[in-house]
Amino acid sequence: MADVVSKGADGFVLTYYKLYDTQRHMLHKLYKEDAAILWNGNAFAGISSFKDSYLQLPPSVHEYQTYDAQQVGDSSILVVVTGAVKLGDKPQPRPFSQTFVLNPTIDADGKKVYLVGSDTFRFT
Repeated sequence: MADVVSKGADGFVLTYYKLYDTQRHMLHKLYKEDAAILWNGNAFAGISSFKDSYLQLPPSVHEYQTYDAQQVGDSSILVVVTGAVKLGDKPQPRPFSQTFVLNPTIDADGKKVYLVGSDTFRFT
């Protein structure tokens, strides 16, 4: 499972921040519909309500500096990310931390995939 966790975290972090910065309208595909989301102190019940909010944010450039992953329970993955993000035309990046719980699910093709079941983002 350690190899799955490591490879899963590597792929997830790269994909998540790339989508967030360049194709934000596609970001919801990485979340479970009923994901628990806390974004800088604001709670969202499910990805649908969060999608409306993140689509209104200014353009961004994320630079993740560190991330770590570990298995949680039998099959979920905890991913903790730290970094900085430039928002809109603001010259100074803002430091952030973000914690995800990735839950396994079976996609339409019968393949096991990991989707965000919980997401906590905070400017630090």
